[in-house]
Amino acid sequence: MRRFLAPLLVTLLLAAACGATPAGEQTPEAAREQAPGPGLLVLTTVDPITDLARQVLGDRGEVRSLVAAGDSHTFEPTPQDAIAMSEADLFLGNGLGLNDAAVALAETNLPEGAPIVTLADLALAADDIILGDGGHTHGGDTNTHTHDDGDAAPNPHVWMDVTHAMAYVGHIADALADVDPEGAETYRVNAAAYTAELAALDAAILEATATIPQDSRVLVSYHDSWTYYAPRYGLEHIDAIQPSDYAEPSAAEVRAIVDEINAQGVPAVFGAREFPSDVLGTIAAETGATYIGDLSDDTFPGEPGDPAHSYIGMMLENARAITEGLGGDASPLDAVVPTG
Repeated sequence: MRRFLAPLLVTLLLAAACGATPAGEQTPEAAREQAPGPGLLVLTTVDPITDLARQVLGDRGEVRSLVAAGDSHTFEPTPQDAIAMSEADLFLGNGLGLNDAAVALAETNLPEGAPIVTLADLALAADDIILGDGGHTHGGDTNTHTHDDGDAAPNPHVWMDVTHAMAYVGHIADALADVDPEGAETYRVNAAAYTAELAALDAAILEATATIPQDSRVLVSYHDSWTYYAPRYGLEHIDAIQPSDYAEPSAAEVRAIVDEINAQGVPAVFGAREFPSDVLGTIAAETGATYIGDLSDDTFPGEPGDPAHSYIGMMLENARAITEGLGGDASPLDAVVPTG
């Protein structure tokens, strides 16, 4: 529980309360509409984890992201972040080397007894972790995440496979129940309802991707966010073009990817909204492939408050761009409507 609440915040919470829910089994609607809970403060890192946590927490507190959208690889904590951490009841990170600075901040500043949960470490078995970029390689190890000793490091973009996001939701519910046992049933119901939405999203992406012609099922990306997405949805992933130090790729690396695209007849290449670059435009011009530059792994479409400004909205937008760009039919995605 949150240790100290300012009197004004207590007043606001009481004023906002709308009556307790009946005891016993709750419907998802009842769980989400119940009176505000104990005022938990949950701190997270990337926006996808933030959104998953909000879906499960409901009205029993606040989820606050430390990492700005598109800043997941360059995050540096501030003194304000340390203050927020000192007041938090729970920290939810990704693990696998993503936002290690935030994890270190939590280890130093969280109140005694407040848990640190790194979701990828819980959701994936060792055999499911993809090292480096998970695709082909061009020009040695420059296109992979690496440890200081040069070994390929785990790729952290686990949530891009929707089934892994579903596992995240279950672990979030467990973590919230540990710090707020009175809300355990609410978290269970919320998690079950949201997992059903994610299962429908996963099925729609599978159905849409299945319409891509067999000889076009190759995903060429700039950033290395797609190494979990591609195998889940039946695509071959040609490794990310962006070097692991986020510099522009060398001329030799660009030539290698151009040659492979020409050899495979890839119809489209995909850029990252978080990492604008002219490189893919050059590659597209040399190969005749279509350049699609606005895929995203942690930046939501639309504006806060829009239903599409969500994990589901982001994944739908990505799946539509990939499916249509590779010559498939994205209409199965129309069955999934983001609810925010």
